[in-house]
Amino acid sequence: MDISGNKLLANNYYDKSIWKFTVTQSPVVSFIDSSGFFRPSMMPCAMVGNAFFSVDNSHTDSSHIQVNGAVSFSLPGATVVMYVDSSNDLWLGTSANYLYRNNGSGLTQFKITGPTINDIERIRAAKNGTIWLTPPITAQNTPWWQGVVSFDGKT
Repeated sequence: MDISGNKLLANNYYDKSIWKFTVTQSPVVSFIDSSGFFRPSMMPCAMVGNAFFSVDNSHTDSSHIQVNGAVSFSLPGATVVMYVDSSNDLWLGTSANYLYRNNGSGLTQFKITGPTINDIERIRAAKNGTIWLTPPITAQNTPWWQGVVSFDGKT
């Protein structure tokens, strides 16, 4: 895609004959701009300048982050999304209750103050309007940070 040369606007991307298809065994969760081509990835990844950040798929928990193929740091919880903003800061979302920003000089942790439930099994409304959310409860699969969540319209 050549955005500065307006090829994005000039070409008909609805025309399926110009697309190349690749069948994958896992869903695509990221795209990387690699020398002008979008490359699909089955794991969270992002390009920051010349640095390629990706989840180290040799670990089953997805918490180890590689930079250009070598493990550089680990996060509590699995990394589920990576995003590069207009300031070239890398944002990492995790399955735990935190969001991280890497601005080139280190990681900054931000606590997510909302619900930490990945999957909701039940939603109930009390007579006073409070909403209660509960995750699927299993002895083996419930992370320690998940629990019952209530929302009263403000908190």
